[in-house]
Amino acid sequence: MKRVLGWGIIMHQMHYPNILAFVEGSMEQLFLNNNFHYVEVIPVSNGVSWTMAALAQQIVTFFKARDSNADAFVVWVDREKRQESSQVISDYIRSSLINAGAEKDKIHILVCDIMTENIILADEQYIISKFNLDNYKYCHEGVGGKRYLKEMFLECGEHYRETRHGVSALKAIRLDRCAKASPAVSSFLATFGFSCWWIE
Repeated sequence: MKRVLGWGIIMHQMHYPNILAFVEGSMEQLFLNNNFHYVEVIPVSNGVSWTMAALAQQIVTFFKARDSNADAFVVWVDREKRQESSQVISDYIRSSLINAGAEKDKIHILVCDIMTENIILADEQYIISKFNLDNYKYCHEGVGGKRYLKEMFLECGEHYRETRHGVSALKAIRLDRCAKASPAVSSFLATFGFSCWWIE
């Protein structure tokens, strides 16, 4: 019997898909580890001192070291304040992985603009419901979203913490809603064609 498991790959046998995820940030890693136990998370470093080429090379190095024949390779990183757009960075990482031997159809990349908090803010339905902001529209593309999310939580009497509030917010959002406002999420879902509770 067919079963839809986890990220939603339809499996004919009773086993989970093999997903290798290269992920920056303790919030993002904790979210995946808490909700997708079968996803192998490989922590990557990122920040203002990392060039696009250095970031891609780091991911390629980890990819080669794992020598994995996974069903999917997911990259989840921030654009930070690089001049290059999320799409340019995504395309560069994709080309680097393909040149390193990864199958192009297995590569799925999310480069948040500018940080993962922007992805959370892009789910307008979540923000409206969580913070009772009836007229909210996502308008934070290209700016650091953490500041705005902190302000929203503070209005509710809570001090935002990534590993608590951020992880809970990630679990509450749905990527198909985020994709309506976020080009980065839309680009990710254009290749990641599996069904999943986190997507829809």
